[in-house]
Amino acid sequence: MWRSVRPRARAPRAPAAPAAPPPPAAPTGPDVHGEGGGEDLPPRLAHRIMMTLAQQHGWKAGAWRFDRPQEPLIPREVRDWTVKLAARAGEKSEREKVFTVTTKWAACVSLASLQDYLARKQQVSPRDAMQVLDIVIRHSFHLDPLCTVMGRGFYYGGDGVMPLGGGAEIWTGFSQSFKAVQSYSSHRTSPHRLTHAASSAAVAAGRNVKFHDPKPLDAWAVAVIMPQEDVDYDGESSVWTFLEDLSRGMISCGMRVANPVMAGSNDSPPVEFVGRGRGIEATMRAAADAAQAKYKRAAQLLLVILPDKLTEEYKEIKRVSDIELGIPSQVVAGTKAKIGYRTQGRKGGGPQYCANVAMKINSKLGGVNVTLSNGLKYLPVLGGAGAVPFIVMGADVTHPTGAAARNDARDPSVAAVVASLDQTLGRWATRVLLQAGRQEVITGMSTAVKELLLEFYRANRNVKPQRLVMYRDGVSEGQFDQVLAEEGNVVPGTVVDRGITAPDGFDFYLNSHSGLQGTNKPAHYHVLIDEIGFGADGIQLLTYWLCYLYQRTTKSVSYCPPAYYADRAAFRGRTLLAASSSASDSASEAGSTQAGAAQGGAGAPPTFAGIHRNLTNVLYFM
Repeated sequence: MWRSVRPRARAPRAPAAPAAPPPPAAPTGPDVHGEGGGEDLPPRLAHRIMMTLAQQHGWKAGAWRFDRPQEPLIPREVRDWTVKLAARAGEKSEREKVFTVTTKWAACVSLASLQDYLARKQQVSPRDAMQVLDIVIRHSFHLDPLCTVMGRGFYYGGDGVMPLGGGAEIWTGFSQSFKAVQSYSSHRTSPHRLTHAASSAAVAAGRNVKFHDPKPLDAWAVAVIMPQEDVDYDGESSVWTFLEDLSRGMISCGMRVANPVMAGSNDSPPVEFVGRGRGIEATMRAAADAAQAKYKRAAQLLLVILPDKLTEEYKEIKRVSDIELGIPSQVVAGTKAKIGYRTQGRKGGGPQYCANVAMKINSKLGGVNVTLSNGLKYLPVLGGAGAVPFIVMGADVTHPTGAAARNDARDPSVAAVVASLDQTLGRWATRVLLQAGRQEVITGMSTAVKELLLEFYRANRNVKPQRLVMYRDGVSEGQFDQVLAEEGNVVPGTVVDRGITAPDGFDFYLNSHSGLQGTNKPAHYHVLIDEIGFGADGIQLLTYWLCYLYQRTTKSVSYCPPAYYADRAAFRGRTLLAASSSASDSASEAGSTQAGAAQGGAGAPPTFAGIHRNLTNVLYFM
């Protein structure tokens, strides 16, 4: 019998009286990020605290295991533990640090279920018991002073280290995972059909490639967030040279461009420069207004030029475009695009760079860059003769990290759900949701899916999809049942078991891309439900072909675009949340002398206006 609890480390406070754990029949989950100053700690510091805790409180070596703060196995006591951490050589401060680790009752896991499973007395694998043994095994490496642990990788020095020169080294190591596999077969070679799928995919090499469905850019403007005197001149590295290259790149890809910048012509879209007492938002609004005046319609795109890749400025740009204006923005960094006299003589810009920017712009306009060369003719199950309408979805959640999570326990997680809008699999709609911090299950899944199905219905002349494929990213094996129950809306116990690695499920590894450098890491897919009837070859081939349809590149990507898009949309949502909170704080501070503190202020929960309606059916986050 193992008892799984979760600790948190925080600044010292008055010790609480020890409390008895609740009875095993009614375990209660912990509040990992609750009140009282609790905070997440870096993994290495957390391990150091737990090791010191075990030494100072006399825990026996075999009585506890620790992998990460969310999954420790600790002695039965539910209480606060004071840990005194001595300063180490080389640290700035020589003072002793004191932490309080709070352990709470979480669950009681019996290993008897694993014995029953191995004896074939039960059909479903006990994932909680296997997770416990996984932690037990990994813990032994953390205790080994000769082992360097990085995530799930374990590395030893000596013969496993190869110097590269310049202070760089290659370390060889191994990873470990405890899971059930079929007897005498821990891995499986991909079907032969999969190895030839690339011949049916659209693979191109960058420049001079026509987009599958180029959209016209009939109204656009440029906002330059750089000093005008640095970029507004004739000659190399000027903003006009870049706009000429970009215009040529978009046109060569098949796009129609209004007022392209061409050599020997004074024609151009409206260009507004920062300065003269206006900041980013005012400059972008001026550019949008200028486009409205010039083209007699709203701008389809704002091209925003920054001097470099600046995080805070980027957040503000996306807040203004994605929430305030509802106009897609394409940000380019002057250092990469070779804009400004300071970049003269340096590498950057050029046809390849502009072709990549053109791909992003076409996606944001609702165009399709790449698709399968034979369309749906050979698409497994979903394509071929007698194909019926289908929709592919992806979902992911990003969680608060770093200083933001430590400073405010109310910082929410951001979930995103995406859905294909047609059978090119190049147009997608998005819904971004806020939910409780560090919650992986998407609570608003049913609402988001309903809205996306309606978007598909409207985009396809009132035709409903008859088949749905969902790619869900970021779920651990221990959460499969919970995700099926709360997000899947399917009959419990439905399973596909057609000869893939796991004996009671359907999973496969897919290496879908050619690595630019180093060793490729295959993506691991678990098929939870297959009511369509793909089978092993069908779902693997579909997934592999989809990896060639990521609209930001002409090559395949490492994992399936529906999940990739959801990840990018959720990350953009977190960027917008931070930018909205920052703007709200600034507004509160500016008005505090008049309104006082009655309306909240910087200490209020983060606000999030949501993605502008104009952008929800395009890949605005690319």
